[in-house]
Amino acid sequence: MWFNEKDLQQHSTITVNDLYGYVLPHAGTSHTGHIISHTLRFIPNKKIKKIIILYYPSSITPNITVTENNTETNTKNNTETNTKNNTETNTKNNTETIKTYYHEYYVPLKSLKHFFNDNTIEYEGININTLNNTLTGKDNFLTLKNKVKLENTLLVVSADFSHYLPFDEAIDLENKAAHSLMFRNLKSSPYIDIVDDVKTFYILYKLLPKKCQLQWVGRTRSSGESGVGYLSFLIREKPIIKQTMTTTMTTTKEHLPDGMFITAYDTHMNTRECLGQWFNNKSKVWTTFIETNLIKKVIGLAKTTSRLTGGQYIDIPVLYYTITYLYKDTKNDFIRGWHGILNNAFYLSDVFLENTFNNGKWFSKQDLRWPSGNNFNLTETFKKLNIKSGRTFTNLNTSKLTKKQLSSKKNVSITLTNTPTNTPTNTPTHIKTHTISNNNKPYTLYSSKNLYCNV
Repeated sequence: MWFNEKDLQQHSTITVNDLYGYVLPHAGTSHTGHIISHTLRFIPNKKIKKIIILYYPSSITPNITVTENNTETNTKNNTETNTKNNTETNTKNNTETIKTYYHEYYVPLKSLKHFFNDNTIEYEGININTLNNTLTGKDNFLTLKNKVKLENTLLVVSADFSHYLPFDEAIDLENKAAHSLMFRNLKSSPYIDIVDDVKTFYILYKLLPKKCQLQWVGRTRSSGESGVGYLSFLIREKPIIKQTMTTTMTTTKEHLPDGMFITAYDTHMNTRECLGQWFNNKSKVWTTFIETNLIKKVIGLAKTTSRLTGGQYIDIPVLYYTITYLYKDTKNDFIRGWHGILNNAFYLSDVFLENTFNNGKWFSKQDLRWPSGNNFNLTETFKKLNIKSGRTFTNLNTSKLTKKQLSSKKNVSITLTNTPTNTPTNTPTHIKTHTISNNNKPYTLYSSKNLYCNV
């Protein structure tokens, strides 16, 4: 069964003011229900009239047949390229109406309808082969572009990622593919070539204005040693932070951030350096001067020492960097892919997507498959953060505490400057043991907005 609403979960929603769409997987919801539910908890703050789903079918004809009573059956799968935009076709079987779909359209469609639950929204699927047709493609694209009104339309890309690769190889390629997509670098490479299908992102970026970009928020994988990777993204505006000097510091577009990290990447999407700066928005606030100097420092170190690769790849040009603006979140519990977490040291939200399972376990060299379980246990994360900060960690009962209990006391006062986000090294000797219990709040959460730039 491709879609089963029992595979979906209802999370508390988070309104995103600049949300223009999503990247969602198209495998059956028995594999993707959790990541789809997680991604669609992020909702726009505007009335949506239309949702356009871009998809690339793997078969020449629709492979799902649905009857009036929503019974699904698989149809014969032909893997030739289809150039017809028959996203939904109706046929009469005696007195019963039958609809046929491509699964690449059907799974996102049914999921979006389930979560938006608004009969006034118009849905349209675009088979991107119709946009690449030599004779009609240009006209079809212009017609599509005229339909995209970002003030009331969401764009959705239907995409899966690596297929049937060993775990370590798949994770590495998907990490690089995610960043390459966010930098709008779609040039063929070992990592971009695992995107199913990158052609949809070519169309997406032709439709989106330059002010829009992707934000990576979800990751999972099907079961088995040779599984399929599923990543999800939000489509958002680039953050624009400006500071005007008046009697008080104000911003014209975004609130001043509580922190900022710069991460540098080379042309092969290796992460070469990452440093951060915290602000208290009183005596120390964000300024363009601080940002510019931190960017120069990170890029310089990425080119000369490449700390995060252990000095490797110095000969590979550093071409990209991200600015991650951090905003303290006191309203929500930890959400993997949305929150960075501060507890003596700090991890960006991307670190969790690149290095952890849904259940909170961090990847190890022994891992061969994606485990079950979607409740993120922070115990191992706390241990790593304390090792990273030069402490050991003893966990008493934090996994059983509610956020209200954890927040019963004031936050621990921590000042961090130029904190790297790489995974921790070996535990130092003769270091202080730090115990976390319900006597103090053990962490601070930060949501983020990223800006993707070329050097």
